[in-house]
Amino acid sequence: MQHRLWTTTFTYLCLASALGLTGCGGGGDGEDTVSKDPGRTSTLGTEVSLNDFDLLTKSGVWRTDVDLDTDFIFDFEYGSNVFHIDGYMLAFSTVVSEINVGASATTVSYCDASGSELVTDTTVNGEDFIGEEDANFFNCNSAITSSYFVVSDSQYRIEMHCGSDRIGAVEMRQLSATPTFNQGTLSFGSDQYNDLDASAGVCGGTADSYVELTLSDQGLGLEDDTATYAAVNVAAPYGDSQINFAFSFLRTVTPGTYSIVSALEIENEANQTAVNISSPEFGGSDAAPDALKGISGSLSIISIADRQASGTFDIATGNGTNFNGSFSFNLE
Repeated sequence: MQHRLWTTTFTYLCLASALGLTGCGGGGDGEDTVSKDPGRTSTLGTEVSLNDFDLLTKSGVWRTDVDLDTDFIFDFEYGSNVFHIDGYMLAFSTVVSEINVGASATTVSYCDASGSELVTDTTVNGEDFIGEEDANFFNCNSAITSSYFVVSDSQYRIEMHCGSDRIGAVEMRQLSATPTFNQGTLSFGSDQYNDLDASAGVCGGTADSYVELTLSDQGLGLEDDTATYAAVNVAAPYGDSQINFAFSFLRTVTPGTYSIVSALEIENEANQTAVNISSPEFGGSDAAPDALKGISGSLSIISIADRQASGTFDIATGNGTNFNGSFSFNLE
């Protein structure tokens, strides 16, 4: 089975960065490229069989680091035209999840505004992350293979290969044996919704990627492009459910002040961010919570690193709601 954890990492990185810059004229200009941090995923551990890769049998808060360093190809429809796109991607993502192992079932909760996932199949394998159907996307002429490593009782790693080339790795590390998020703080005041001051149950995540694209022109004057995409999110308990603030950028995030816009613009990428605030408290369901889109305001990033961030925000949304607050998280 493909656990939702992969949807929140692979899709977050691959599709947001690749598709986000092709549809209507590109993404960032690539000046703020991602530096490859060899410490993001390790090369340690003992290779084991899939049967001995028993990650989902242990309760706790688990951090998942994903890195991709690979070529990719896909066809992109825009209007009546179909473009063939060849690309290269260097991308990283860090997310956390709560794994709660019960007598008859295991539940996994993610750092977002949606509910828990009941997992009846506790096997985690490489095909949960990159399957046979992804071989074409990754421009792999042979089958994608996976290797499994146990570093310790609290650290696991999967490596994915196309032939002899490593295209990505997923490393999972247990931060706590207690399956309750406790990675930061989130507080805000709102003129239409309940205020929040949370120091328990808080979590966060980061992602950044650098993409190069080669486009088939189709006579429309499109040019090859490069782009940087980054994201920061923070979530906390809110009412009877969760709330999640998801900020996205067309550049590598550094400390500073960013204007909140309804849609990111290439020309002003250096000082802009887009934000979606989602929660079942706004409507929808636990599985598909409604979201409010920020249209103006500011975000001040105080500090930022691979697995931690802090900042303050003043957000006006499209429905006339204002959120003013601060956040911090540390996933080390």
